Order: sequence, then C-alpha cells, then structure tokens
Amino acid sequence: MSAEPRAALQVHLFGYRLRVTGPASAVEPLRPLFYTRCQEPAALPPEDLLEIRAGDGGYAVRRAGEGSGPLLETEDWSEVFWWLDGWFFEKSLEHADSLLQIHAAAAAREGRAILLVGDSHAGKTSLTLHLILLGFQYLSDETILVDPATLQLRPFPRNLMVREGTVRGDASLERLCRERPECRYGGENPGWFLDPALLGGGGVAGASAVERIVCLEKKESGPPLLEKVGMRAAVEAMVRQQANLRWHGAAAGVDTMIRLAQLGRNWRLSAVHPGEAWAALRESLGPAREPGGRGGEG
Repeated sequence: MSAEPRAALQVHLFGYRLRVTGPASAVEPLRPLFYTRCQEPAALPPEDLLEIRAGDGGYAVRRAGEGSGPLLETEDWSEVFWWLDGWFFEKSLEHADSLLQIHAAAAAREGRAILLVGDSHAGKTSLTLHLILLGFQYLSDETILVDPATLQLRPFPRNLMVREGTVRGDASLERLCRERPECRYGGENPGWFLDPALLGGGGVAGASAVERIVCLEKKESGPPLLEKVGMRAAVEAMVRQQANLRWHGAAAGVDTMIRLAQLGRNWRLSAVHPGEAWAALRESLGPAREPGGRGGEG
C-alpha cells in the first residue's frame, strides 16, 4: 500500500512566513480557510516550519525536524485549523508592533475609510461585508493597524468569519453565504469563511485615511440608533479595544487615538441585530454610489 501524498501550505503576512507540511488529506483542506492573497509558493524560507502528523484517530502539530513534544494534539481536525489560524495571526501581529493595533474593522473607498470599533459580536464583520458589497475595499474585520506617523489604516487581511446566527434575518448576507457551501464550517457555532478577494468590491484596500469612526454597541430592544458623538467617546471606544498599548506605549498610543478621532466624523451605532445596524448606517451613506462616486455626507 503506497504512502499518502504529502502537501505544503505557505502563508505570508507582514514579513512573517509560516509553512505547514503533512499528509495531503490534512493540509489541503486548509487552503480555502486562509486568505488566498496571503498564500504563496513554498519557495522562500519560512520563519516557522510546522508539521501535521495524522494517526491513531487524531492529529498532532509539531515543529518540523525537532525532537520536542507536540504543540497541539487533538482528535478534531477543525481544532488544527483554529490553532494554526491563531498562531499565524499572532506571529504576524508581532511583526507589526510598531503600528497601533485596535480590535476593529474597516473598509475604504478612494482611500477614505470607515472604521468600525466594537466588542466581539457587535456586528463588525456583517457591516464590513455590506460595505464590500456596496463597492468598498476591505481592510480588516478583526484587527486594524494604525500608522502613528501618518494616521493611516494599514490592511490586515484575513478571511471573514461569518457566524450563522449573525446572518439569520439579513436576507442579502444570508443569500451570499448560502450560495457558498464550500466555505461553510461546522461545530457549535457554524458559519462561513468568506475570502474578500472573491467577493468583488475591488479586493483589499491600500493604506487609507479615516473618514468616520463608528462605535458599535449592542442593545436589548428598540430601533437602531445612529448618533453623532464627541471625540472623547470615540477615543474611549478605541482604548477599550486596543491590543498592544503595552508594547506601543500607553501615552503614545492614546495620543494616536486622539489624533485619529480628530480626523473625521464620530458616530455611535446601537442596534439589536447587525442587519438593523446596517440599515441605519446605509442610510447615512446617502444615495447608492457607483465606483468612483463620493456619496452622501452622512
């Protein structure tokens, strides 16, 4: 009986390269889960070389060529992906520590970005998807990188993870996801991985200036509310979602946030469901715009 073919996946982001090798049955299913434009041929040497080993009904991830113990052992292949996903993005962010990191999402058009700041499950991914479908370019739906010198947002692209419960009741996003069964993942909280490069809207944006900051809040009941807020509210929202002040420096990081909040218009958007939040935000953007148009002032 011939040995199972082997495969390699190499991904690259912010100067960090990771190569994963192992049986093709364990490596190949990883490809659609990582952003296509982060993937590259396994030619340049990686910073980390990890190996997936399969056997006895389970999987182990080890550093290739080392005699040390496994970094991960599991019976569930999906745990292999989640672990590798976390490893890759944490290592990539370590290479971007000169930039201020905020747990936020953003999309841009003509170099001008809408920055969405909020807790997990506040609707960042859903609103980002809607903006992409409207013609905006993707920056990130998880971590935003701010250049303190220029105050521009730098892209940190990864596949958008859309939970099934999030799109339920949002007809356009539900249709978008259900038309892509190959992107679906299971588990306790099923959903879809959507590659922004394959969604239209111009792919991933370059460095972009902030035009507006939208602070997202979940509410228990009542209609959605989009209201203007002062600079302080926007800065406080960003401080709550900062990710690397301990490395960037608290005083310098907060100063960057203050200058960022001075650039554009600051809003608070509260809603029960992300679909309702989008309806309120979409109305503030003005009439539907063709690529190259400016749209409403909101």
